[in-house]
Amino acid sequence: KQLEDFKCEFKVMLSDGYKWLLAQAIPQKQSDGAIMWTGMIIDITERKQLEIKLREESTTDPLTGLYNRRYFFEQLQLKLSQCQREQRPLSLIILDLDLFKCVNDQHGHDCGDAVLKAVANAIERVMRRYDVVARIGGEEFAIILPNTSLHFAMNVAEKIRETIQTTTITHADSTLQITATLGVTSTEQAGTQIETLFKQAD
Repeated sequence: KQLEDFKCEFKVMLSDGYKWLLAQAIPQKQSDGAIMWTGMIIDITERKQLEIKLREESTTDPLTGLYNRRYFFEQLQLKLSQCQREQRPLSLIILDLDLFKCVNDQHGHDCGDAVLKAVANAIERVMRRYDVVARIGGEEFAIILPNTSLHFAMNVAEKIRETIQTTTITHADSTLQITATLGVTSTEQAGTQIETLFKQAD
């Protein structure tokens, strides 16, 4: 109706994968009132794949595949604003691996990396699709639980603790188990300031 230009990026599924396409067209009204579109569709698969890769690299911890510290705090601010608008609670879990330095010292850093990956997998098995799990330091992880009360978050934290404790990690000739300490807080008790919320959980 407004005779605006058309521009759209979209994914097309093929039998052997997919392609990203860019469609652009300009409308022209004809004498009989019909609209003639003149444009083109081009393959932008390589560009989109590069964009996706760069976005993943800027938000993801390369070792564990979890989100990184920067993305975590961006999401925490976003989720806090959302919970304020909707007047729903948000909970935060901070998790530290116990005696992790001993793992590195006794078994080597490769084993330490294997432990971090195994812990990341263990945490993700427990979490819901819309929770945000990140590695925010060496052996420190953080989890945002939107729309979650403190009571429910405590149950989740205990489930994570048990899952980590019962995970057997095998690397080279080493077989070990590890434990974690978790801190839990909620906007119900700590308010909606990031610093206060994070400090209380920590």
